[in-house]
Amino acid sequence: MLAVGVCLVASACSSKGRTPLDDAPSPAAALQQLDTLVVAPEDVELRYYSSDWAQFKAAPDMKQGCSVRDRVLRRQGSGTKVKGSCRITGKWTSPYDGQTVKVESGMEVDHVVGTAEANRSGVRTWSKADKERFGNDERFLVAVSKGSYQQRNGQDPAHWLPRGHRCEYAALYVQAKAAYRLTVDQAEKSALAGVLRGC
Repeated sequence: MLAVGVCLVASACSSKGRTPLDDAPSPAAALQQLDTLVVAPEDVELRYYSSDWAQFKAAPDMKQGCSVRDRVLRRQGSGTKVKGSCRITGKWTSPYDGQTVKVESGMEVDHVVGTAEANRSGVRTWSKADKERFGNDERFLVAVSKGSYQQRNGQDPAHWLPRGHRCEYAALYVQAKAAYRLTVDQAEKSALAGVLRGC
């Protein structure tokens, strides 16, 4: 089992209206952390099954039918309320593109390090429980507009970066990889270093 701290309870996560990007490490700290990551080619031969990562588990501290995704949306929005069978209402500002979204259906919850990316980053010894823990760790889940989520499509920073909050995104990405002892490939590391040095 991985010895990492996981944010699975709302009281242990960022306060309402904030995203994990607001609490990202400084660029200098992230650069130091980046140098500790093992550089290795992506493990493309390990098959990926999204069901192994349990996206997203039930959130027992919320109303019946709510999931970790719902809890992230509630916490990271403004004026959010839970109605009916876990319908989240409120307003969100997507940090990736600055878009203001007023309907829950226009939002997605993004893994800063995507689960498919994690699957290629040295997890052959992980149990299903380890994967579920990663897939539901709210320290690294960000509520973003559906458009920016689809544009990213799980790509790593060598192939995609958000228009906004790039420094915070790169720093949080590195922190997530370090927290779970994930590897980076050389192109990924170079892209992250380039962003962080320019912050």
